[in-house]
Amino acid sequence: MPSTGVGNAARQYPKIEKNAFYFCFALQSLHLPDGLTEIGESAFERCRSMTALHLPDSVTKIGEGAFDGCKGLEEVVMSSAVRKLPGYVFNWCEELTSFSVPDHVTEIGECAFKRCHSLCRVVIPRSVCKIHPTAFEECENLLIAGESGSAAEKYAKTHGIPFAPLPSRM
Repeated sequence: MPSTGVGNAARQYPKIEKNAFYFCFALQSLHLPDGLTEIGESAFERCRSMTALHLPDSVTKIGEGAFDGCKGLEEVVMSSAVRKLPGYVFNWCEELTSFSVPDHVTEIGECAFKRCHSLCRVVIPRSVCKIHPTAFEECENLLIAGESGSAAEKYAKTHGIPFAPLPSRM
């Protein structure tokens, strides 16, 4: 099972650069260490064999299209320090079935989850105040869960997506 780890390199190189692993078809798993702060634009685009992604809480920024076309991606555990899910970040992640947006995210960008055909549930916290109109385009089986009166509920109703209210967290 091909995998890689960046280990102690995170201290010396806290960013994974733009296109760093672009088209690495064989990459299945990756250990991203604490200390890594940024994942560049299209860094893992089209890594079709990657099945799981765990971002350490040290990651504060993710570039546009960072995981675009990772068709085999089934599980994502996000950093709690990320504040924005940029455009095309998980576009075409066909095996992704559910996703929980971290509590401090404020924005979900253009086509962030477009073509995630297996995506059936997304939990969106009240902190999200802006969701791009195309964020969940072509997600035919999607249910959005969030607090009543939130941007998540407004988005779901505007786009004809089923909405499940969650208990309010104060």
